This record gives sequence, structure tokens and C-alpha cells, in this order.
Amino acid sequence: MAWLALAHAAGIALPLLGVTLHPALHLAGLLAALILLFCRPWPLGVLVVAMAAGILSGEAVQRAERRDCRLHFPTRWDRVVEGRFLTRPVPGSSLPFDLVSGGPGECRGTVRAIVYTERNLPSAGQLIQVMASWEGRAFPQPGWGERAGILRLRGDWVPSRRPGPKGWILGFRGKVQQRIFDPWGEDLAPAGEALVLARREHLDPDLREAFALSGTAHLLAISGFHVGMIAALLVGTLRLVGFRGLRVQVGAVLGCWVYVLGIGAPHAAVRAGVLLSLFLGARLRGRPVMGTGGPLFGRRAMVDDPDLAVAVQAQRDLI
Repeated sequence: MAWLALAHAAGIALPLLGVTLHPALHLAGLLAALILLFCRPWPLGVLVVAMAAGILSGEAVQRAERRDCRLHFPTRWDRVVEGRFLTRPVPGSSLPFDLVSGGPGECRGTVRAIVYTERNLPSAGQLIQVMASWEGRAFPQPGWGERAGILRLRGDWVPSRRPGPKGWILGFRGKVQQRIFDPWGEDLAPAGEALVLARREHLDPDLREAFALSGTAHLLAISGFHVGMIAALLVGTLRLVGFRGLRVQVGAVLGCWVYVLGIGAPHAAVRAGVLLSLFLGARLRGRPVMGTGGPLFGRRAMVDDPDLAVAVQAQRDLI
């Protein structure tokens, strides 16, 4: 796995460092990988495939950056825009704002927006129309389209059209944020939002530093620990209400995916959800463990202990 990761990272680094490859070289690399895999020097072939996938990934990232319309906004403009805050709006704070329409050239995407009024604030996920002023950076950084400038919302906003499925999800998440904020207030609510919903925009910089210095900053990023806790709670709840066996496992996995997608599908949480799904698939398949090695590296795993071999064969017969 380490060699595969290094090969993939090397492939990603080539286009990001400015190395451009002709499409013919991509085709030649693919053919070479297929030949290597067909001839069964598995490690070398798999490494070539991992590097080729990395090159394609790096080039895809570069193409996406070049096409990012947010990096090509005029430096200043004023117009009525339509969009929604992706988190609980706070006056004077720069927060992610989903620009749905009204941008130059009908550009869409997430930008940073500031609202100044302290009355009649829109809720998170609520689709609104409002007069806005854009102040762009003189030299926007590629890959940081969200921070290409600041959208300053001016005047009163009006509700827009029906939100749609995305708006409903964001609205529900906004209601959960508000339920966290109401009892805990501005001092403690940001930590709860980060630990439960992966929203860290309101965290105080001193609190971030305290988490970092204590070595617990990973708790602020929804990852395997959080998804595992959700899965454990779902398993316990489903068993309490009378479900057993496969229904409990499938219900826990589906519930975890609802949670992961509901908080915006951060990468670490998606990875944990995929691993949980693979774990369920392995449990459903019910194949016996065969030890180390495998056909990936050109040899079959062997069981040297006779007693263990008998146990494995008995397990096979039962399956």
C-alpha cells in the first residue's frame, strides 16, 4: 500500500509541477500497464496503473482550476444575486455562501460573503435574493476559488423560489445548528457545531490553537471516530427496538450515509462511510480469512499450520 500511495502521489505531482504529457504518452502508459498486468509481474503493473491514475487526477485538477469562473470575476461589481449561506450567518463574519445565480456570466459556486445587518438574518440553507457588492482579489490564487474575493450583502433580503432537495438538506442542517446555538450561545456552540456537523467557521482562533496544542485537533474534523460512534449508536438503537441480524447492520450503514451526506460529505467522513460499507459487504459475503499475501503479488496465501488449515476447511464447508 505504501508503494501504491507513493506511485499515485508521484503521478499527481507531475502535472502540478508543470510537466505536461502528450495524449500519446497516456495511451502508451496505459498499454504498458495492460501488458505488464497480462504478463503477471503484478507489482510493477499495479504501480504503473497507480501512477497513471495519479497523472490523470492531477491533470483533471488543473483543468478544473482553469475553468473555475470565480477566479475570473471582475474586481468590482454590484448586482442582485441569489444564493444561500451554507452555515449559520453571523453579522460581520466571512462565511461560505452558495452563489446560485446573479454572478457574472451566470457563474455559480461557493464564495465568501459578509452580512452586516443584525436583524432578520436568513437561516442556513434558505435561498434568498439580495443586493450584493463584490470585492475581488487582484491576484486570485488557483485552487482557492472560494476565496477569490468577498461578497458583501447590502440591504434587506427577500425569500427566493422553492429550495429543492439541496436546500432542504441545508435547511435541516441549519435548524440543527440553531438548536445547538440556542442553549449554548456564541461561546460554546461553535465547538458543538464542529464536533457534530463539521462546521468550523465560527470557531474562535484561540480555541483552534488550544485543540492543536493539546493534540486533539483531529476531533474537530468529522472522520472515522465520529462515523463509528454514529454507527454504534444506530446499532444499539435498532437492537433496542427489536431489529436483529442483517437489518441492524444495513440500517446502521444507511443511517451513517444519511449523516455523512447531511453534513456535506467531507472527505474523511466519506472514507469512513466507504470502509463501513465494505465491512458490511465482507460480513455478508462471509468468506474465511486466508492470511497474508494473495494473488495481487503473484502468490497464493498458504496456511502452514495443519490445525489452522483444518479449521479453515471446516469453515469453508459450513459456508
